[in-house]
Amino acid sequence: MESSWWWFWSATPAPLKRERPTLWGTLRELALVLGVTFAYFLTRGLARGTASNAFQHAQQLLNIEQTLHLNPEYALQALALHHDWLMQAANLFYIAGHLPVLIGVAAWLYWSHHQAYLRFRTAFLLSALIGLSIYIIYPVAPPRFLPGFTDTLKVSGFNVDGSAVGAFYNPYAAMPSLHVGWALLAGLAIMSYAPRWWLKVLGALLPLCMMLTVLMTGNHYLLDTLAGMSIVVISLACATYWYAWRAKRQQRRLAAKLAETEREQQQVAVPVGKASQLDS
Repeated sequence: MESSWWWFWSATPAPLKRERPTLWGTLRELALVLGVTFAYFLTRGLARGTASNAFQHAQQLLNIEQTLHLNPEYALQALALHHDWLMQAANLFYIAGHLPVLIGVAAWLYWSHHQAYLRFRTAFLLSALIGLSIYIIYPVAPPRFLPGFTDTLKVSGFNVDGSAVGAFYNPYAAMPSLHVGWALLAGLAIMSYAPRWWLKVLGALLPLCMMLTVLMTGNHYLLDTLAGMSIVVISLACATYWYAWRAKRQQRRLAAKLAETEREQQQVAVPVGKASQLDS
């Protein structure tokens, strides 16, 4: 039986039958996820807020963090800049620990834990929609655009702002950090369904490492990361209860159908019994 540790996992009843991916289902699922992901990045790239609003919102976030004494961005980036190996590791993990990890975890869930995959996929799509809405309503410039911060990726020779991603890139999409949010989503999946304890440990470390990475590279604020994780947790809870409701509805329908079949059989059996008595 698939292990579960998160409390709302129990909200989803066991499926009536274990679904196995088919070729047609796989192609349909691939088209859905790729289509929505493409639309997400394209819309995010095209729906850019104005620079003035983005920088104003960035300063607002910094002011809030300073008031709450939750502003580790300067210290963490200074640490990375002081140790070149740490900066290079953060730059590498920022790229390699994002989409490659998400794709790998999604493929593993799809083939090995299909019911869980449906919940995590729905949570991914829902969080993307919420995040996109916030990018449009509340554009925020990342720390690397502000005085006192460094664009570590640019220093290492990878200029995101001038790269070939073009229309898919929005420089003012710092809030929320779905880099961290989706790392948490992948980490939850690994912690819940990985068969080895050391894999579960890696799953637990994944969002923490991504949080440190986006702060060291100057791509997000601490509040961005907390917002991204909150959105993912809410999205996963909604997806879990949605599939729980569907499963319970299927069970009620099946129970009602079985009860109706049993009544029909009883109604047929009564006349047969009376006829046998008359014959005797």
